[in-house]
Amino acid sequence: SKGFFPTEMAFSPLLLDVLVDEGYEWVVVASHHLSRTCPTYLNYANPTGTYNVYSSPPNRADRLGPAPEFGWWYGEPNPGNAAWNVSPFAYQLHRVKYVDPETGQEKFMIAVPSDDVLSYRYGYANEGISKIQAYIAPFATNPARPVLVMPATDGDNAWGGGYSSWMEATPQFFADSANAGYHICSVQDFVDQYGSNATLAHVEDGAWIFPEMDYGSPYFLKWIEPPLVNENAGATNRYPGTRVDLETPGFSRKFYNYAPLMAGANWCLTAEQIWKDEGGTVETWRIQAPYDWDGSWTGANIVELAWHIYLGGWDSGFNYYGGVGNDDEVKPSLATRRAVETLQDYLFARTELDLTPPTLLRPQRFPWNPGGYTFGWFNSYGSGTNLAYLKKMPSEFYIWTLAYDLSGITSVTAKVRLDYDGVNPLSDNQNETYAGGPDVGPWIELPMEKRTLPKDRTTLNNLADNPEIDFFITSPEVADYYFVRICESNVPGFRGKLLDYYIEAFDGRGNRARSEIQHVFVEDDGQGGPPPSTAAFSEDPRDCAPLGITYDAASGPLSNTTQVVAWVSFDDGAAFTDYGMTYLGGGISEVTNITVPDNAPSAKVYFENGGGTVRDDNQGQYWSTSIRDCDQPSGPSEVSFANAPACQPVEVTYYPNAGPLQGATQIFMHLGYNGWEQVIPTQAMTRVSNNLWRITLQPPTGARQMDMAFNDGAGTWDNHDGQDWHFALNECPPPPLPAGVTITNPPTDITVTYEVSNYTLRGTVSDHVVGFLLWTNELAGTSGIASAVNPWTIWSLPPAVGTNRITVVGTNAIEIAVTDAWDEAGQPVYGDGWEPNDNGGAGLGDWTFYTSSSDGDRNGRFIGANDALDIGSPAWGLYANQGNLSEAKRWLASPLETGHTLHVQIDNGYISDGGSIGIALQNQAGETLWEFYFTGGGQYYSITGGATDITWTPGGLEIEVTLDSATTYVSRIGPRGGTIQTNHGNLLGLADMTVRLFRAWNYTAGAGSDYDFFFNDLKITHREPASGGSTGDTVHIVRQDGSQDSNHDGISDYWSVRFGYDPHGPDISMNDDDADGFNNLQEYIADTHPRDAAAAFTNRLQIVGLNGDILQIRLQGPTTNSRIYHLLATPNLLHQDWQAEGGPCPGDDGGGPLTLTVSNLQSRGVYRARVSLP
Repeated sequence: SKGFFPTEMAFSPLLLDVLVDEGYEWVVVASHHLSRTCPTYLNYANPTGTYNVYSSPPNRADRLGPAPEFGWWYGEPNPGNAAWNVSPFAYQLHRVKYVDPETGQEKFMIAVPSDDVLSYRYGYANEGISKIQAYIAPFATNPARPVLVMPATDGDNAWGGGYSSWMEATPQFFADSANAGYHICSVQDFVDQYGSNATLAHVEDGAWIFPEMDYGSPYFLKWIEPPLVNENAGATNRYPGTRVDLETPGFSRKFYNYAPLMAGANWCLTAEQIWKDEGGTVETWRIQAPYDWDGSWTGANIVELAWHIYLGGWDSGFNYYGGVGNDDEVKPSLATRRAVETLQDYLFARTELDLTPPTLLRPQRFPWNPGGYTFGWFNSYGSGTNLAYLKKMPSEFYIWTLAYDLSGITSVTAKVRLDYDGVNPLSDNQNETYAGGPDVGPWIELPMEKRTLPKDRTTLNNLADNPEIDFFITSPEVADYYFVRICESNVPGFRGKLLDYYIEAFDGRGNRARSEIQHVFVEDDGQGGPPPSTAAFSEDPRDCAPLGITYDAASGPLSNTTQVVAWVSFDDGAAFTDYGMTYLGGGISEVTNITVPDNAPSAKVYFENGGGTVRDDNQGQYWSTSIRDCDQPSGPSEVSFANAPACQPVEVTYYPNAGPLQGATQIFMHLGYNGWEQVIPTQAMTRVSNNLWRITLQPPTGARQMDMAFNDGAGTWDNHDGQDWHFALNECPPPPLPAGVTITNPPTDITVTYEVSNYTLRGTVSDHVVGFLLWTNELAGTSGIASAVNPWTIWSLPPAVGTNRITVVGTNAIEIAVTDAWDEAGQPVYGDGWEPNDNGGAGLGDWTFYTSSSDGDRNGRFIGANDALDIGSPAWGLYANQGNLSEAKRWLASPLETGHTLHVQIDNGYISDGGSIGIALQNQAGETLWEFYFTGGGQYYSITGGATDITWTPGGLEIEVTLDSATTYVSRIGPRGGTIQTNHGNLLGLADMTVRLFRAWNYTAGAGSDYDFFFNDLKITHREPASGGSTGDTVHIVRQDGSQDSNHDGISDYWSVRFGYDPHGPDISMNDDDADGFNNLQEYIADTHPRDAAAAFTNRLQIVGLNGDILQIRLQGPTTNSRIYHLLATPNLLHQDWQAEGGPCPGDDGGGPLTLTVSNLQSRGVYRARVSLP
């Protein structure tokens, strides 16, 4: 396995910089940090409404995902541990990237989501699969990008690490999942199979939802805190509405602990740099183990030893658990102190060799959502509204860090820039690099203020102000604190904007450190004064479409101007062209028809009044946007749909852009109709240009909606981030049906090539044809049945080589239902109870019963006589509670045959979470082949093969299930007298697929009569015509024998298909795919495997017998009875006059060697063999 599981699932894309270099392929992430990137997340976790999540809302800078409206579900497995997740997006594999801000180099990994709600549940209880069935599985509809449900239990806590978890709940979880049809696999296997289809996504920083007071916050609140108001330090300068003081600064242990750690890191880094510059080496393994496992010294040098000591101070538990009573407050200081003591003599003698830049704590900000809502315990103080944890913050915010360098620090600067379009798209990296691009502004340099932090025991104990805290060990070196407040005076117009920022620091020797770039969207709190002028460009500026510009003068220089001129440059300001704008009122002007030069990289604009006397150039920064080269597309893929009148063809245009199929050389549409009711998997599209593919389609009658996704035929899919594309159609009504049975596909007799080994037959039936259709193929000797639905389909009918006469026959006129077996609970035999030998009807065998407990209060059976029953009274009843099972099985007198139907009615009450009720059909061994059931806590009933859209009802259901083949079924289920839902599916694939048993069960639905489960009116029927007569249609499909050579390469179609070549494709005769020295034409003549070097025709001969003038020679295998072999001889190799001496005869039918006989033996001769076509 090549995966990485971060501690507490705490992930940031920054990890990729190291993980990729170390050879990891995938990393586990918490599912809710994917869900939180969806713009629709706040529709559910609404901070202005019922906010039921215990961490700050995601910043708009992180909301870069899709916007699904469906598939959302909420879970709070423990008070505070809450999350909203969305299926399928938060359960699919995704590609995440890291961008080196210096070089722009990208690194990618696969993100594997783990559901943190289910992880918590499975860590403490046997959760079952009801939430998967109700909230996740119904939305997992894309086979190319299936969902992965991976609970990651907290194994060292409570129940999650115990015997019951591993030996009982885990096997039960896997068993329930398998029984529900889910595939159990390892993460690595899942990544290997589906990782190539993963789409690019952003993952928000943060851990899983468990750590108390952190709850998955995107700023890792369990491990690092802002400095807090502290009267002992004189720190009372609160950020409005909080306990945070960022200017004095305040104090907290999880803030201060990073001060010694930054200093210790710089000492170790500087020592390693100088040590290596002087020719030394630093080995990772000796850092890990300066002493071997037997206690012997491994020879670690002072740098390796210092690293070993220092890294102990980074144990995440020191901050996770808070330190009270464990001396955790001093452990980071202790680690740094001992490392400094180890290195000080070495470094003090070599400080002039310091080439190591300052060490910076990753830039921190407060609040998380400037101008928006931020959640945290640090917001709660005093009384009244001040106690709230969730508060809306001002737009002004702080950036802060801790910095240290052995050679001293001369400056620390925050660099901030404004983004022009408000989005950091995944499709480009302008926001991720120091260099930037036309979509972002220049860097604004903001010197950060310095505060020196204490490092003596007395001061630190006074700040801690807790008798259980004692800084009895301190570090001789600690980092200093630096901060800057972002406001209108230093970053004009920052409100309502996306900002990029990073920190730069220089040491006393000129060495520079730069942090990674971070992003924050600042919501506008309305306190910024008159709004500045703004300019916006038309969506997706590109060189193949007109450019539009909208200018809002607001309170800028042109605020009173109605005649505005836009000056636009497409060559980075070398030349500008003027365009008159249309005034729309309210200070807004626009121009919509600016022609963009081909290959223009960007557009830059400023504005003037009509007289050219007043200018607005955004304070000298202009406004600019990048221009997309239409020949080098970017951004997500797009689909254009041209609808047409009913019954007319429609046109679909697909633009791959920078999506998964960018650069594909072939593209296929995966087509469906009416919400994927009908699926047509492979529709080849026509390439119009590098970025434009088109197809024209004729929708079938009755199609109201067209569904589509796209693929390249080689496993790479574009399914619109799991949403697919759906377009409404003008429905074409079906034409009047011809009488009887009609085959419509093929409409006439046809000839197909040899490689067509399956053919799908389609047709129609008129209303008076009912029941099932019988099809036969005389040539192949095959037959089967299909439901007489309209239209009907017979999938994958296998034609034999030759003329296949295929006939489809339906039963005409009226059919009657013939009852083969029946029973009901109202029969007299059940008047005194319900016993194994009771049988009130006919054609059914004995009952068998099972209860998991001998306690009759916990499970059992009864005859229920209740006027409230909707399936007739009395009925058979089952009850079970407290984790117990009650089941009843009924043997069928004879197996359920194809075309026969089992009928039953059920009536259930309430079902507790994790419980279930249902019915099933089983084989003789009691293995389930088909079932219909409801699981407590869910919303819909489930059926073999997936969920239904039948919601829970206490009103009774009528159920019919018909075997339409030995392995498939048709079910019809609905409330009594209500709408019937029809399901088609496969029985579960078992060795024995013969239905012999009916089963009904109640598994811990609950205690009390409201939780009982009833069923009644059990019968088996089949249909027969009431009067003779049938109707049918016949078509001839001629399948060629494969002797044709469609592409004229000298190789028959049969042989090409047999070994996986396209007989209509390119000439393959000269290929040598197995590199055995024989091309495909030679392999064809010898009938050897063209992809297996060991299967080549060897022409190796061995004398095996000599009797007088009769010689026997064995030709070594492989040989085949599909080819003819000759033995050739010549008396003189110089002349090589080869003459036939033995044969011709076919080879061995098992592929073995062949013995050839020479009857006119010459006194001397040389022999060889020849193989040829018959």
